[in-house]
Amino acid sequence: MNRCPITYEPCKNRYSLTGVRKISPRLTEFNDLKFSAKELRYEAAIRATRISIQGAQPKLSAIINIKDASFDLVNINGKYILKPQHDYFPELPQNEDLTMKMAKACGIDISCY
Repeated sequence: MNRCPITYEPCKNRYSLTGVRKISPRLTEFNDLKFSAKELRYEAAIRATRISIQGAQPKLSAIINIKDASFDLVNINGKYILKPQHDYFPELPQNEDLTMKMAKACGIDISCY
């Protein structure tokens, strides 16, 4: 049994249906990007000068591809921010996500998250 990385609920597949529907209500499944963690960090590095997402953590801009049930990486007009694993700080994206969920549970407005 896995835990969905979006909702943290137990699920049989990588993502729960609830998690997939948070990405888009039109989806019933979702596929991971076809990049290794190293390749994602490389993509984030070469695109860093072309996107306006602030902060020190490596990031990628993406749009949803309903037909392929996956994300497509884009340089502009992305709707999603993808944060690959960091070389020196393991599980940095998960730490950020958990911290934001804890802040929300404490009543802090995280609507910009």
